[in-house]
Amino acid sequence: MAPLTASTICLQIHCDRIYAPHGLFKLHDIPYQPPYRKGTVEETDGFFTFRGFDYLLEARWRKTQPPIGDLRAFSGKVKAKIESTRGLFLSIPGFRKEVVDEAATLSNLIP
Repeated sequence: MAPLTASTICLQIHCDRIYAPHGLFKLHDIPYQPPYRKGTVEETDGFFTFRGFDYLLEARWRKTQPPIGDLRAFSGKVKAKIESTRGLFLSIPGFRKEVVDEAATLSNLIP
């Protein structure tokens, strides 16, 4: 299995929902904090630290690929954190090419 790197452009996981994402991070010895809710407004699917950066995690288990609006909304959530925070958006069905191309302009997000 290829190592998880910060330069990942598109990460598609085909595994059982019960074991991911915790199992993915455990496999690569990356400490992972489970999902949490901040009041009634903000929910995060988890977070981890990798090579000096904090990453918020958004994991989508839907049958359809996410539209660019979902990635923009997540990017806004990440921008509300401190500057060294980045975001990792996982999508089980993957991403359409045009969404990946446009998401590449969101400097704090890895689709």
